[in-house]
Parts: sequence; structure tokens; C-alpha cells
Amino acid sequence: METLIKSNTQIDTVSIQIDCNNRNQQHEILNEIVIFIVALPSLFYIFNDMPIGNGMIYRTHYIYCNGTVLATINTGSCQTLVNQHLVTQYYVRILFAGLKSYNDVNDKGSYEGLMRVCAFLNGTKQQRRRGGRIPFKIKELDCCIDINCNFENVWGICVKRAGKTKYYNTDDTQTYYSTTYIEKIAPNKLSKAIQRAYAYDKQHKENLTKPISRFEVKLQSNFFINHRSKINYIKKALNRYYFMYFENLNIKEQKIEGYRSIEALEHNEKRKPKEEQKTIIRSREIKKLELDSYRLHFDIDYINKFIDDMYSIIEDDLAWWFDS
Repeated sequence: METLIKSNTQIDTVSIQIDCNNRNQQHEILNEIVIFIVALPSLFYIFNDMPIGNGMIYRTHYIYCNGTVLATINTGSCQTLVNQHLVTQYYVRILFAGLKSYNDVNDKGSYEGLMRVCAFLNGTKQQRRRGGRIPFKIKELDCCIDINCNFENVWGICVKRAGKTKYYNTDDTQTYYSTTYIEKIAPNKLSKAIQRAYAYDKQHKENLTKPISRFEVKLQSNFFINHRSKINYIKKALNRYYFMYFENLNIKEQKIEGYRSIEALEHNEKRKPKEEQKTIIRSREIKKLELDSYRLHFDIDYINKFIDDMYSIIEDDLAWWFDS
């Protein structure tokens, strides 16, 4: 019997980056963005300086709405290889986090803030035809599935594991009772991961009045180095995971027990001498559990449209997007 419960796909975090040729251009672009944001009546802007030694400071810019941080702006530089030569790449990075927190005022402010910034960067219709006022690219994207149910009724796993990545097994102890991490990544290596996922109790985290459970896949900076924001690559990355809903908790436990058997089979094979190991076709073993009947799917069309809107919205559109 297939899952009939309704789920919603959400974009919860977006990071965009503007590459700059030098430090002066970086400073000019940052000032342009800050001036634009300060002029928006619904948003409030401040910055914070943190000493980093030798008389230098690291400045973080914060965008507020309704007393809550909606976004941060940071600048930086890194070494990149161009024509077999190392060059310094400067950048401005804007991070909008918590786009869907179920606080209507903050969610509206976050989404409008993101799209207004994208419209400013894309420029007017004439500027858009020439590639935009200030070209940008996506550097992080958090895609989520939200479902109105208790956390105990959901289960998330990775069905297509990456060879060098460690994963939590079913019986491994998790750090928090209201969060289930899929990948087992050390805290100091989280930012270096290409992608990672976890399921958590959204009601508990946001102190909501109704039960909401979320499965979130974080496509991080290293993912977009190779794949940019092409929807086919994003779809392939999301399809590595199964997020499932079980109305009947007994059935959920039966499926988990079956999955434990697959984990035990893999573990036992790894303990054998290499020449005696049998290849465990993980996808085939998982298919036997008939988990597709309980699986919730990401709305790829929604994700694709969200990304397309970011790259296509221009200043000429803002009046009928938000002010009508």
C-alpha cells in the first residue's frame, strides 16, 4: 500500500557567491550590495568585526528582519588553479538560512530578501541580456521534505552510498534524540563534505504548535564546484536517499529489522579476507524490502523553478512580484 500522506518540498538555505578579480572589485561589489539592502524598508543591517590577529579584523555583515538574522554576508579569498598557475580568487558570499521556519513573517522576509538581492544582481532587462549587473552562482543549497507527522513515524537512509564516506548504521548512537544523521562526519570536516543529510523533529527545533518532521539534504560548496546548479545533478544527489513515512509503527520496525540484516551482511563480508569477500549489491537487497511504497519524493519541478527564479528575476519584475 503506497503512502498517501501529503509532503512538501522546501528550500531552506541558499548561498550565492560573486567572484571578483581583485580586492578593490570585491570591496566595490560588497558596498553596492550593502547600500541596496540598507534601502529596503523591511530589512535591518548591521556588521560585526572580529579580531583575527596582527591588527586585522574579520567582518561579518548581518541582515535582520523582525529581530531575527535572515542572512549573512562574508568576503574572502582562496587559491585556485588557472592555466596551471595558482591565482588568488576573491569573492563575496551571501547566505540565506532558515527560508522555511514556519514563522510567516520571517519566512516572507527571507524569501523576499533573497529574491530582491538576486534581482539586484541580475539588474534590469537590458543588463540581464548582457549577463547581468553582477554575475553570481549558487554555492550551497539545502533541499527538504516536510511532512505533518510525529518524528517517530519517519525514517531516512542512504541507498546509494559513496565509497569513501562513513555512514551511521541503524543501531549506532546518535548525538540527539530528535535528529538522525545519515553520514558519519567529524565536526571539523563538515564543511568539506560534498553533500550530507539528516532527518529531524522540526516541531521540537522551532517550538512549533503542530508536529512537523523534516528530511534535509545539504548540497555544499564542494558539490557545486563540479556540478554547478544543473537540476539533473541535483536530482541525482537527492535520489541517493530514501525518506519514508510509516503510519503503522510495527511495519516501520519490520522494515528497519530487514535493513539491519543488510547491514549485518555487509559487515560480515568486510571481516572476511579480501579474496573471500562476496559483492553485496546493496540496491538489490534494499529493493527486496519494498520501501518504495513508503517513500516520499522531492518535488524536482519546485526546486528547478526556485533556482530558475533566482537567475531570471530582474529589477523590472519586483513591483509585480512583491508590491502588487
